[in-house]
Amino acid sequence: MPKWYTLPPNYSRDEVTIEIIHYLKATKIITYSLVPEHKILKEQVGISRQHPISEAADEEERKRVRKGGRFETSFPRYHIITIDGIEEVFEHRDDKGTVAYLYVSDDPKITSYINSTQNK
Repeated sequence: MPKWYTLPPNYSRDEVTIEIIHYLKATKIITYSLVPEHKILKEQVGISRQHPISEAADEEERKRVRKGGRFETSFPRYHIITIDGIEEVFEHRDDKGTVAYLYVSDDPKITSYINSTQNK
């Protein structure tokens, strides 16, 4: 789970469903109770920005397009999501070809960027 996420009081992880809705500039995390109630227990909203690695990949794609190529998003993509002042790096993986899944990244090569900016 992301560092900034905490379960609602009196609930364990196996008693809830967590949905992450990721947009270009914002991310919403909704925690639901399980069926049959399926009620919203908690909502968090944070800001999202591209990780420098993904920004560099996009710039390479733009150069290719300027030379007449087609823009193709490459995976994995990295996003930094900040909630309550805490940053977490997420990795978008194209696991199934039609849906990009979001994972918390613990790769030191990727997370070192936020660790270095948080220590300034």
